Amino acid sequence: MSEAMDKLIAAVERGDLTIDGAPALSLEMSGIVHGALGDDLWATCVDAFDGSLDAALSLMQCLLPTGQSLIGTHTPRAHVSLNDGFAITCFSDTPARAWLIAILKAYRTAQREA
Repeated sequence: MSEAMDKLIAAVERGDLTIDGAPALSLEMSGIVHGALGDDLWATCVDAFDGSLDAALSLMQCLLPTGQSLIGTHTPRAHVSLNDGFAITCFSDTPARAWLIAILKAYRTAQREA
């Protein structure tokens, strides 16, 4: 999962998750999302990438149910903290995408420490 998660985070940070802004993924990217998150969260990840705060919240609740978040709407940034003291702040084009990046990075860290 770690390699797929690293590739997913890199694609989201570059803004390359979807094809030309359409709600579709290339076959390669679809495999990366599946490897990182499984089938159940595929569409939720794409929706968060495309700007849905509801989708980002759903990912947060599924992947980091005990974590806390702070989302900036004036400046597209997100802060995610976990109970073990880990915290990360990320910036991106939209608040939802910043939150998605922060969630994925926090989840990756939590999985590595588990």
